[in-house]
Amino acid sequence: TYRTSSSESGTRHSGGGGNLHVFGKFKIGGSGSSNSQSQSHRFEDDQKVTDSMNDKKNHSNHLNVTNIESNNDTQYLFSRDQVEQYLSELSDHIHLEGELILPKPINAHLMKLSTLRAETKLLSHTVLVRTRSNVHILPLRCPSKETRASTTNTMNQYRWLDDKVEQLKTTIEKLTNRLSEINNQTSERIGQVQQQCTNQVLEVQEKWTSKANALIQLENQITTIKHTMSQERKKFNSEITAIKHMAISAPLRSTVIPTNAIWVSNGITVAGGNGQGSSLNQFNLPHGLYVDEYQTVYVIDYYNHRVMEWKFGTKEGKVVAGGNGRGNRLDQLSGPSDVIVDKEADKLIVCDRGNQRVIRLSLRGGTSVETIMSGIDCYGLTMDDRGFLYISEYGNCVVKRWRVGENDGTVVAGGRGNGDHLDQLNSPTHIFVDGAYSIYIADTHNHRVMKWMDGAKEGIIVAGGRGDGNDIMQLSHPHGLVVDQLGTIYVADFSNHRVMRWCKGAKQGTILLGGYGSGNQAHQFNRLVGLSFDQQGNLYVADYDNNRVQKFNIDSRLCL
Repeated sequence: TYRTSSSESGTRHSGGGGNLHVFGKFKIGGSGSSNSQSQSHRFEDDQKVTDSMNDKKNHSNHLNVTNIESNNDTQYLFSRDQVEQYLSELSDHIHLEGELILPKPINAHLMKLSTLRAETKLLSHTVLVRTRSNVHILPLRCPSKETRASTTNTMNQYRWLDDKVEQLKTTIEKLTNRLSEINNQTSERIGQVQQQCTNQVLEVQEKWTSKANALIQLENQITTIKHTMSQERKKFNSEITAIKHMAISAPLRSTVIPTNAIWVSNGITVAGGNGQGSSLNQFNLPHGLYVDEYQTVYVIDYYNHRVMEWKFGTKEGKVVAGGNGRGNRLDQLSGPSDVIVDKEADKLIVCDRGNQRVIRLSLRGGTSVETIMSGIDCYGLTMDDRGFLYISEYGNCVVKRWRVGENDGTVVAGGRGNGDHLDQLNSPTHIFVDGAYSIYIADTHNHRVMKWMDGAKEGIIVAGGRGDGNDIMQLSHPHGLVVDQLGTIYVADFSNHRVMRWCKGAKQGTILLGGYGSGNQAHQFNRLVGLSFDQQGNLYVADYDNNRVQKFNIDSRLCL
């Protein structure tokens, strides 16, 4: 606080516009021509100082004012004239109250003066107001002891804050360094993880590349296999087609019958059995027969000039060919002798012996009938797995192989006239062809069964051949026959009223069924003609003069 007159805090001075009283802690040093030695005075708080340099004559005595605080080397200097000038400029912010210069009762205003150099000279008393970098005039009254103590506390607080700021700076620096370390560690770890990921990706890529190459090789192999299969497809398809063309005894070829198989001796009537007649539940001399996979029986009704279809479990049959009396129209037959089924074409093929032709008609109904061969003395029919028809010509003593649509067949057995030599036949009736295309022939009036291998010039005797008789080494007018996969021959011994079995290579046969003389009991026959097996190995017999079809079930207990 600056005073304009003497008081308890200061002394009026007569020179140059009044005394200037300075309160504070500062140091005055000076030098001059009359006094070359520096003078120095220390003042404690609340001391009053009257500066003798107030006279203008002493303005030439240059003084320096320096902050006594040892921790601050900066000097803040200004002259009396400058102080008065600044005080004048502060008139908007101060007012006089007696001898005191007081701030106006509004917010205290801090006037920034400027930064002064250390060489600035003073001509009068100098006031030091301490700041860090600038000089200020604070137009406030001089603080009391309490206020100065508070100011000291405030300065201490400022110093405490400075210390805290420094501590914060130190902490921030430490945290920055730690963060840098963490960043470095993180970067290093990230690099390691990236390298591991890169290695894993490369490993996976290598594995997938290997698998892709293996897949390409597999695709190439598949392509090769497909190419090979395409080359073999025609041959394979032709074989499949041939198998599908199998007709007679095809169910048997899918069933292996053990050599020790036994059939129940009493037969079951599955068709006819109601006396001789033309009703749908009667026959007039049943002849050839065929049994399909559904146990449906197709029977030649010889003197009724028709073909009957008897489904499993029914009490009467259905006319599927002929049945319109004896005649040569397409809807008529004349003494038919044999029947087979072409399963591939779903056609019924009939040997119309009296009309010397072979006809074919659909099993799906309708009236479409076609003649596929004519002018042929046919008696027995069979078909191989290539779709070739084999036909026995009773009066010509020959067996021919025909392809449907051809005008002439190929002689495969006989053809050298009627006789009993190995290259001759005598009234051949029923025939059978095996998987090797060997032909088995019922050489009826020679009382034997002949086997002609494919391409052979003569046959071999496989059953009978010892003249007409009822010995187990003999046959009497054999008719229907079937050969199983083991080469065992089953033959209808017509005049001996029995079914005989000849194992492959045997010199004599065994009586399988019948053999009890002519009769109409369940275990007897009265001349038998056609034979067929179903897929279970059950045996079906056309009992000619009893006008019935008998089924003999295989005894599975004895086939184990």
